[in-house]
Amino acid sequence: MKITLRPAVANDLEFLDQIHTLSMRPHVEKIYTWDPGFFRRTVDLSRVQVIVVDDIDAGMLSVSEENGILHLRQISIAPDYVHQGIGTQVVGMVIDAAARGNMPLQLRVLRMNPAKRLYERLGFRTIDETETHYIMRRGIVHWEEGTITIRPIEHRESEAAKGVIRRAWREIFEDLARTEAVPDIVIDYFDDPEVLRDMDDIERTYSGGIFLAIFDGETVVGTGAVDRIDEEVCELRRMFLHREYRGRGLGGRITRILLEFARRAGYRRMRLGSNRKLFTAHGMYRHLGFHDIEPYEEGMEQYVLYMEKNLDTAD
Repeated sequence: MKITLRPAVANDLEFLDQIHTLSMRPHVEKIYTWDPGFFRRTVDLSRVQVIVVDDIDAGMLSVSEENGILHLRQISIAPDYVHQGIGTQVVGMVIDAAARGNMPLQLRVLRMNPAKRLYERLGFRTIDETETHYIMRRGIVHWEEGTITIRPIEHRESEAAKGVIRRAWREIFEDLARTEAVPDIVIDYFDDPEVLRDMDDIERTYSGGIFLAIFDGETVVGTGAVDRIDEEVCELRRMFLHREYRGRGLGGRITRILLEFARRAGYRRMRLGSNRKLFTAHGMYRHLGFHDIEPYEEGMEQYVLYMEKNLDTAD
């Protein structure tokens, strides 16, 4: 079965209206009075593609981009072609297009529409809802293997990410306290809500960068971010990973993704400040081309190792 897409033209309008009616009317009539002229009055053919299966018109797809988000407006399959996996393949094509454009993909689905289950299987999550619709989004996935994904964090996930940071920090320094003296103020450092205040509004705080998380399914297990210092220099921040996920290459994976983001964003150098006791992390950073530099913060050099990487060099 060969599935392709072609731009819709004026001569397709009757076919598109028929497909729209057959696929949407049974769901819409459960909450609204069906308006038979609505589709023809509102359709923008420049956003519509005809789904073609083995050279036969079999459905319609409507997609548009707004404010850096790709919106899946509608996908409808002709009755003779449903339950053949066509919708899944077409949504997969849209997911690929969003990935190539480095954009999240968003859609609305009627609350009683069984297609919601398909979208959930394809990685969409409900981010909001109205009385009639679920608003679902599939974020930018930078890397995926099995149940593990790396993608930008959403606001609703920030508290879980804070929990990862607090837990990982405490594990590291409680382990260290078994062999040397570690003040409680160090172990408890991230328990102070002010220390992670930058994560209360991630989109605003990291507007010149990006905040990623590592997920196992829907559970946050690691974090990493890039923040802007100036036009040429950015900072690597909030690099933490749950104990049970260490040693699997995930720290290096998310760091490489953040390095590539920084290059694409036009930064020339990346800096970081890392606690001097985090020897394993220092080794990873050096392996990726970071080198020690003079402190760029006052009064912290006793506790923090400062490093930098020229982004023109390979990782």
